[in-house]
Amino acid sequence: MDNVTELRVEYKYYNKNRVTPIFISNDDLLSLTFEGFHGLVLKEVPHLKKISSEAVALRMTIVDDDNSEVDISTKYFSSQMFSFLNKGMKIICVRVAVAESPVAFSNTSVSAGKEPHTSISIINTTPESSPTSKQESPRIVLPLERYAKKQAEVVQNYSDELTSNTKELTDFDFKLQKACDQNRGHLNACGNCHLKLGHTRKACGFSPCRSAFSCGMLSKHNNQKSKRSALAKNIAQLESKLTAANKDVENARMAVEKVQNSSQKKSKIYS
Repeated sequence: MDNVTELRVEYKYYNKNRVTPIFISNDDLLSLTFEGFHGLVLKEVPHLKKISSEAVALRMTIVDDDNSEVDISTKYFSSQMFSFLNKGMKIICVRVAVAESPVAFSNTSVSAGKEPHTSISIINTTPESSPTSKQESPRIVLPLERYAKKQAEVVQNYSDELTSNTKELTDFDFKLQKACDQNRGHLNACGNCHLKLGHTRKACGFSPCRSAFSCGMLSKHNNQKSKRSALAKNIAQLESKLTAANKDVENARMAVEKVQNSSQKKSKIYS
């Protein structure tokens, strides 16, 4: 076990102190990058991953055996780890804490009968608002503004649906026209295969036509004919709804601007 280092992860778990040991060979530790080391700690202790995801700013430091605080270098991480191992450190305490301001945690000790160890602190430097700090009052949103926002969402929904339906109709007509171009001719169309080859249903040796995209004759396929009619009708309705919704949004915005301008004028009068 001389070639193994213990990473002793210390952290708060629902207001209770908890320690999770991670054993790693010196070679593996030296091969890690800063990101790899940080990822290893979060992987082995899922609770810390949650803390890390909620943190706005993190600071990682090492408290050396002379009680000096040293920032961990992302570029020279391996060299720093080698320096600690070269000093005979067998235990590296990784302390994770959330604090209102940067705090240096020192847990370095060399006692009789105990292995020397060093402490790494990961600290959240997210400032918390003071109870006495002045906070701005939230701006009151007018009912007209809420209505305008809601109508803008309605416009976007109509627009998205219209775009989707228009694309579907365009693709439908493209496939139909392509089939029609391939089935051109002045001969009579067969009642079975719908090909304009001049033969009749009785003399047809082909399989029955199942789609207008095969023959280009929409009139002979009622299901696809109905589908195209429904698409065209839906597009016309959406265009009408979109026009009306856009008008509602514009009217609502004009009303909001009118109210805001009136409010600003009153504020200037009473100020």
